Amino acid sequence: MIFYSFALDPDGGIYYDAQPLEQMSYPLTMLAYEMNDDDLSFRHGAPHRLRNEVQLGFKLVKWIKGIEFVEHFSEVGGGDVPDGGCHH
Repeated sequence: MIFYSFALDPDGGIYYDAQPLEQMSYPLTMLAYEMNDDDLSFRHGAPHRLRNEVQLGFKLVKWIKGIEFVEHFSEVGGGDVPDGGCHH
C-alpha cells in the first residue's frame, strides 16, 4: 500500500510511504481521523494519519491525501522504494 501525503518531500516532490498490506491489520497499526472524540487537527496530521508501530519501531504518515494498492513497490516512483520503505 502506498500512502500519499499533502506534505512535500525535501526536494519539493510528492511525499509517499510504502507499507506492506499484511501489516495494516496488526493491532498497533491505525489510520486515524479522530483524536479524543474530535476531528484530527492539522497539527496531528488531519485529515488522516497512518501510525504503524511495527514498522522500524514505528512509521507514520501525516496529512494523507490518497492511498494506492500496488502489486509491488517497484511500481511506485522510479522503483527505488525498498520493501516497507519510504520516499522522501
